[in-house]
Amino acid sequence: GLMGLPGSKASIAKSLTPAASHRSGPLPERQPQARVKSDKLLAVKVLTPQKEFLTIPNAVMISNPSTNYTRLSEQTGVPIIVPVTIGYDAPWRQVHQLLLDAAGVTEGVVDSPEPKVIQKALSDWYAEYTLTCYTPHAEGKNGVLSELNGHIQDAFNEAEIQIMSPHYYDDKPEPMIIPRDRWFSNLPAPKKS
Repeated sequence: GLMGLPGSKASIAKSLTPAASHRSGPLPERQPQARVKSDKLLAVKVLTPQKEFLTIPNAVMISNPSTNYTRLSEQTGVPIIVPVTIGYDAPWRQVHQLLLDAAGVTEGVVDSPEPKVIQKALSDWYAEYTLTCYTPHAEGKNGVLSELNGHIQDAFNEAEIQIMSPHYYDDKPEPMIIPRDRWFSNLPAPKKS
């Protein structure tokens, strides 16, 4: 127990939970778009985009890494991190440029800090690249990520470079790309209300 420690049990227990890291705003990676609704002695209550309330015990919050996107948006912006794996037949400089170009045309990606690409791993059949860019608001992160992923796919398809994520099994006789003339084919007609 907490016997023998100076101060009240409540204040000691509260001091063990970094309350400032749970202030109102988007919840960390477990539910990136969830909003912290209350931070109590024993638990944090959050509201998900699906309008579900979750109660997360403070012991779970303390024992797991978390990122406060609200604080990040006030400082550098909220990071958007996109890993892609590309075969060794693609020039790495071209891969870097395609990823940076995709970030450059994505609405909501800021110019400063500049987007950057690192080569994270050289695996057996492909190199893993990670694009990191920033958006100013945590609430729009998923929308920006979705648009960015679309621009990445378009850029690599136009360059006829196969994205080999999430798993690579075998080379097909034809390239695994989607030519521009097929980008919008076979789409269902929009439903009218």
